[in-house]
Amino acid sequence: LYYNKDGAGWNVYDSVTPSPITFDTTDLGGDGTYQFYTLATDNAGNVEDVPVADFDETTVDTTFPTVDSYTLQVAGEESTTDTNVLISPDGDELKDTADIDVGFSENGAVSINIKDSEGAVVNSLYSNADETDPAAQTWDGTDGESVVADGIYTVEVIITDPAGNSVTDTTKTITVNTVGPVVDVTSPDGSEFLSGGS
Repeated sequence: LYYNKDGAGWNVYDSVTPSPITFDTTDLGGDGTYQFYTLATDNAGNVEDVPVADFDETTVDTTFPTVDSYTLQVAGEESTTDTNVLISPDGDELKDTADIDVGFSENGAVSINIKDSEGAVVNSLYSNADETDPAAQTWDGTDGESVVADGIYTVEVIITDPAGNSVTDTTKTITVNTVGPVVDVTSPDGSEFLSGGS
């Protein structure tokens, strides 16, 4: 069995009679693209010709993708790397939405979801089978139709590379608050009279 890792040249892996042959990349540098061919020798010592093309090939990838950049940006504010931002999707055009901007170390299948405090997905913002740096995704505080209940919502970002290595990031949250403050006047209480301009 001969192998060629990442185009560096052909090497003998093992000389054996039976098959199948177990190929272990541990001592060969691990991750990479490997090409293979075998040469058979008959009982008379005749060796088949070395192939010149159509090599078998496989890619070994044990490296997990990483989140290389990740920001949140509330409408009307600067983007931030903070782990939590607050939006107020009440239609007054003040802090109504939040942009989610994330980039990864390699291509992969990417999804971005908004989950409630019980872990249920309330809005699937984005899904793409082959992406490294998706455009910023905007959450308007809705489940796709109506505004969600006030509370803290988790941004779930998932990337799975072509080898199946998957990473889920849930480090950032968005707080939804649509209830305005209430002013409680305690003085004067209605039974008091003011005079003299005081």
